[in-house]
Amino acid sequence: MNQESINADNNLYLFETEWKEGRPRNAEICTVCGMRPVGYPRHGSQPEVEKTLSVWAKEEKGKQRQICRVCLDRRGRRSEQWINDGLQQTIWTDEVADDNGHLALFVGKLGLEGWLDGTLLSTIQVTSTTTKNPSPARLYRIAETARAFWKKVTDELMPNVIGQFSFRLELYPERDSNLEDLGDYHAYDLGIDGVILSVVWDKPRKRFLTTDNLNYFAAQLLDTPDNLVHKLKGKTFQILEPSIFLKSSQKKAEITIKEVSKTAGYQPAISLLTEPSLCLMLIPADKALKLAHQVKAEYEQQMERVRDRFPLNIGIVFCKRRTPIRTVLEAGRAMLNLSGQFDMTEGKGWEGWRLMQKECSGGFVKLQFDNGITWNIPVVTGDSNKKDDWYPRLYQGDRWEQKQPKHACDLAVRNPKIPPDKGAKLWVRPSRFDFEFLDSTARRFEIYYDENGRRPRHTRPFYLEDLDRFDTLWEILKKTRNLATPSSDLHDRSHPRNLVWTR
Repeated sequence: MNQESINADNNLYLFETEWKEGRPRNAEICTVCGMRPVGYPRHGSQPEVEKTLSVWAKEEKGKQRQICRVCLDRRGRRSEQWINDGLQQTIWTDEVADDNGHLALFVGKLGLEGWLDGTLLSTIQVTSTTTKNPSPARLYRIAETARAFWKKVTDELMPNVIGQFSFRLELYPERDSNLEDLGDYHAYDLGIDGVILSVVWDKPRKRFLTTDNLNYFAAQLLDTPDNLVHKLKGKTFQILEPSIFLKSSQKKAEITIKEVSKTAGYQPAISLLTEPSLCLMLIPADKALKLAHQVKAEYEQQMERVRDRFPLNIGIVFCKRRTPIRTVLEAGRAMLNLSGQFDMTEGKGWEGWRLMQKECSGGFVKLQFDNGITWNIPVVTGDSNKKDDWYPRLYQGDRWEQKQPKHACDLAVRNPKIPPDKGAKLWVRPSRFDFEFLDSTARRFEIYYDENGRRPRHTRPFYLEDLDRFDTLWEILKKTRNLATPSSDLHDRSHPRNLVWTR
């Protein structure tokens, strides 16, 4: 019985007609886009496509980097631009990695669903009988407020948390060194006592610039970064072409370092995307949780009055420094779904929390919920002399269909005599936090969220407020004494209990 073939989304046969002439022989799939063949389009085969590409984006160069010419053109000459811009920032993940050789992708998302279409503006009171209308100017201000929030994160919070690395190294080879085969501004590896140091060849200035975390590199040599100047000077090393997919590293030349000097420092972080709803950046792994705390604190300061319906979701993808960036980005993209689906008609994306206690004092309302979370919502205006009747209004009702917006001071506390499944609930869009360590590239496929924003592991994702609980847990672990391997001991203690819980 004949059946039609089934094609996946990235199946090359879908593009057989378009690529019949332009596809190089036996080409693999581009390692960047995962769609076009490596080296596509073949020289002279697709004039309409080729005329949009830069002159230097040639087929052979694409094959060397295992990418298509389209992605090669989009990548641009980043290395050359980075050097000419003064080296104040970094474009290299090896420099972003922390002293242990790990980095993290920070994924932040603000829940603008329901705001940019004007639906949730009905929760903001204008007078006792009217609410705000979704005018274009008002929707624009909402988007710009969200954009300004992420701009402050990338321009102020992140630099303060990440800090600066003190210096890079400039390595000047002997003049008689055979360097003609080295590409301008290309990345190479130096083999130094069995340890790899990442560098870039700056041909116009006849120097190599380090593109590695020197703390990590020095630790591999059992030395310190400050001693590297004397350790490398006068030594002879091999220059290696970095290994790529299905190809091991190749020796390009052998050089002797004549002079070594320090250059200015840099900020070890790469901002990938900043827009009203999203923020993505690569940062050192050991700074990720601290940055998450800072972003959470800034969110609570700016958005506390509307946090019940304007959530902040944070995801962190930890990985080793040489993990393929495409794998890391795919994991981060999957974390964008941790908020689940949103639907005001059916209440998707909302949770019913029970208010156990309410305290009004000092211009704030303290709300304690049955899940252990506590909110402190401001109920006065900025000058602290007038009640804020406009913003701190939360949905309350026995069921989603019966919800009504109420001022935070007027919320009804649950009667303890009422059965747990009865009584009014506060309907909120919770802020969430999740993380994953990519010990292998396949681990990214475990990051999956259903329509309610839940993963197969019933505890994930966490509420954003659980970040404070992680700090408490870490302090407890640090105080644990007489343990040679605390993590193994913790596993041994928790494993029997875990078996009981999962039965």
